[in-house]
Amino acid sequence: MSNVLTLLTPAAKLKSALDDLRDADLDAEERFNLLSFVHAIHAEIEEAAKRHAARLIAKRA
Repeated sequence: MSNVLTLLTPAAKLKSALDDLRDADLDAEERFNLLSFVHAIHAEIEEAAKRHAARLIAKRA
């Protein structure tokens, strides 16, 4: 269950940031900062997924 939470927390942040990006009237700098935040959270989700996959593979070995 903790593996799921590890992925869901950043995913919720990502959805919130994307909603903000879609709904907000942002200038170029604000949009860049928000996109940078979205990129960082996406990378966090990818790393968590890789760790989870590695644990699953290790359990099967």
